[in-house]
Amino acid sequence: HTVSSVKNTPPDPVLRMTMLLHDIGKPMTMHTDEKGASHFPNHPKLSCAMAKSILTDLRFPNDFISTVTLLIENHDNRYTPDAPMIKRCMRDLGVENTRKLLTIQRADILAQSNYKRAEKLSTLDSVVEEFERILDKKECFNLESLAVNGKDIIHLGVVKGEKIGQILRTLLDYVIDEKLKNEKDALLNFAKTII
Repeated sequence: HTVSSVKNTPPDPVLRMTMLLHDIGKPMTMHTDEKGASHFPNHPKLSCAMAKSILTDLRFPNDFISTVTLLIENHDNRYTPDAPMIKRCMRDLGVENTRKLLTIQRADILAQSNYKRAEKLSTLDSVVEEFERILDKKECFNLESLAVNGKDIIHLGVVKGEKIGQILRTLLDYVIDEKLKNEKDALLNFAKTII
């Protein structure tokens, strides 16, 4: 599976290293249920820790290690073509790392058994399509794309500090979850209720 997943990955060192190490923690997490099926609970977390140790020992650059371990930790997260879900991923990982994650997920699926492969690939294609639509439409998914900023919150009477960030993150969550439009007036009115 590992060899196939590496072969199915574009020739990018970060992506290839991610796929080489993405399941390295599986043997230590394996347990077999009463029906004889194997399960690997929390293997991405252990694989991430092991990869970080290996790449640090091999003196890879910190930014390389950070990206590889981020992708390994998230490689098993399964998404649907649901805009809020994808926007949360984009918010948490950033645009480029989300793109890389979707690329390695394709490589992972292609290296798995045929069981539900077509269905998984179809879902992933829809997720990629929605991801690209969000970018094309310049929809809000991070604080930089929010229609208000810290200065706007200060003008509402909030003293500079941690509270400003909390309010902005709350507003962003509401916009991502499509409970609030990314429009300055709507955001400021809602911010007043938070304050």
